[in-house]
Amino acid sequence: MGMISSSIARKFAMALSGLFLVFFLGQHFTINLTSVIDPDTFNSWSQFMGTNPIVQFALQPVLIAGVVFHFVMSFILELKNYKARDVSYAKY
Repeated sequence: MGMISSSIARKFAMALSGLFLVFFLGQHFTINLTSVIDPDTFNSWSQFMGTNPIVQFALQPVLIAGVVFHFVMSFILELKNYKARDVSYAKY
């Protein structure tokens, strides 16, 4: 895995990807909120996001990669934490 070989580095990388996804959700929420406040602003932002090649061809793959990374890293962390534990949690 290279740079993210330690547990702390993996958790930090997952936290950064989560922060990136929260930033995306905040941006998405803000743009959608303008549909209620000012439909013309919402339409102009939607037009910009839908026709801008940087958004369409550069940022969409980055977003998809962030989601996939966060998802895969969660499974990796869960498995490594499970294997590191000698005694499992008590179950009732």
